[in-house]
Amino acid sequence: MCGDAEGVIAMETLQMEVEMEQQVLQHLTAWVDVDIPNIQKLRKQLASRTLDMDSARARSSSSTHLLIVTSKPQLLTFSVCRA
Repeated sequence: MCGDAEGVIAMETLQMEVEMEQQVLQHLTAWVDVDIPNIQKLRKQLASRTLDMDSARARSSSSTHLLIVTSKPQLLTFSVCRA
């Protein structure tokens, strides 16, 4: 009687462990197969767009600087013509 109870408990424990492994591994497998590649793709896109933003910012800064440099001689020319 006691041996039968231990056998039933062992079978139930084994069945519970197998079910838990299947549930956990199923979610981990989905995460590894789907989510991790998406995260890697998004990280690459973020790096690319960050570089694009930095280069656009540098172009904007240089064009603003160029506009300031070219507008100063025009102001000087205007003031010389008025005098």
